[in-house]
Amino acid sequence: MNIRTNLEKRIPTSLKKWIRKRFPFFFSCYNAAVEKNMKKSYRKYGIKAMQHLDECLRSAKIPYSLAFGTMLGAVRDHGFIPHDHDIDIWVWHEDDTENLIQQLQKYEFHAVRKFEVDKGEKGKVLQIEWKNCFIDVFFVYNTPEYGCYCCDFITIGDSDSQYNQKMPRRINLPICKDFDLKKFENLMLPVPVNAEELLTIHYGEDYMIPITKWNYMDGVKGRPHVQVWDEMLPLTTRFNY
Repeated sequence: MNIRTNLEKRIPTSLKKWIRKRFPFFFSCYNAAVEKNMKKSYRKYGIKAMQHLDECLRSAKIPYSLAFGTMLGAVRDHGFIPHDHDIDIWVWHEDDTENLIQQLQKYEFHAVRKFEVDKGEKGKVLQIEWKNCFIDVFFVYNTPEYGCYCCDFITIGDSDSQYNQKMPRRINLPICKDFDLKKFENLMLPVPVNAEELLTIHYGEDYMIPITKWNYMDGVKGRPHVQVWDEMLPLTTRFNY
């Protein structure tokens, strides 16, 4: 388990909030050091982590596809995009079973944290780690009420530090279960057959033009397919492992 996870598990939420307010410079330096270490591990082990994950899920016949920035990298750069430092994948909600957890454990992926809406019935993101490379597993839902969507979770005000929560956002995308294999450095990895449509909706029609200072929060702000799901905040829970 990585150093940051150990620290976060041992420091009470109230103490982290106090440190953040009293010593913002220390907190900023700590986060910068952690991010630098993550990027270093990502550059060193990222493609090995992706290959290891692909073998893990394929061997258990658990369908998945690359998502968000990792999918963009496969389509545009045929590998990781330069400023990214984690891996994003989609897994369908119905495949969120004990078999998935056991398979990840078998391949020595460590659960770091998860966020759930209504105990995972309406939304879930699982963060796992291998050799300090972080992978966000976004579970995909398809419901009569909302259609096809996944969730992410953002900090608004003190919601994260005060309630051990983050604000859920519902990301409505027509994610297709059928996939094509795209070249990803020395690998061939799955992306939805409508990847170009998904990238256009999420990043805009100019998604093939690299942006060196991309900010995820600002980059998708105001897009109609991303909805802050504030009415679901009381049902949203964060778990650290």
